[in-house]
Amino acid sequence: MQVLKKEQNKLAQRLERKNKELQNVLYVLSHDLGSPLLSIRAFTHELKRACSQIIKCVEDGASESVRTKVENLVRRDIQESLGYINDSTDEIGGMLEELKLLSRAGRANLDIKPLDMARIVKEQAENMKMEIEDAGIKIEVGQMPDCMGDEGQIRRVWDSLLANAARRVKNGQGGIIRIWGQQKDDIVVYTVQDNGPGLKPEEKEKIFEIFYHSDSDRNGSGRLGLAVVQQILERQDGWISVEAEEGQGASFNMALPAA
Repeated sequence: MQVLKKEQNKLAQRLERKNKELQNVLYVLSHDLGSPLLSIRAFTHELKRACSQIIKCVEDGASESVRTKVENLVRRDIQESLGYINDSTDEIGGMLEELKLLSRAGRANLDIKPLDMARIVKEQAENMKMEIEDAGIKIEVGQMPDCMGDEGQIRRVWDSLLANAARRVKNGQGGIIRIWGQQKDDIVVYTVQDNGPGLKPEEKEKIFEIFYHSDSDRNGSGRLGLAVVQQILERQDGWISVEAEEGQGASFNMALPAA
């Protein structure tokens, strides 16, 4: 028994070290990659300005044939390339911001206290009211037992879960998101259920991975939302899982210690 406990302690210490190493890598990536990204954006802006000056010079004194060639090159080809560069830098910028969120979620000091989950869910759903109503989605909230947790981070969890459910049913008719909670011994399990396209078996294995988005998510953008949710909950002695079948919607279950 003593040997087993010693090995468990060693494993826990090793896991903690690896987690700290990962947090450090995320921190460095999210900060150090921001500088060259700013440079790319700045030079892209300079290229656009230079293109405008070239067109002006050509318009002032070039022949019709030269003017046509230059305008086609500058207005069409170069502008199209610059558009692709802008789109790519915006995507990278979004990923870096999400890496910062993941890093902060693993480093933030926690203020664990009893949470009025019914109030929190109501307020977070109200924040999304315009988006929900515009998409024709109905939210049904059932019983929501209180739990223990850090309110700021748990609000972020609900933002991610509600946004995830809304994206999944956004383009469908009669979208419904059902939310309820149930206390089981010393934990409370909360469920967010949607009637979207569901998940393929292989998607369920990957949906909490960093930058993964399912093929069924019509607006999949490689977000970190669910990866951040998983880390937040695990730091507060909780967990998250998904139950889903292709074409039959999805249910995300998350657990936290009961109040």
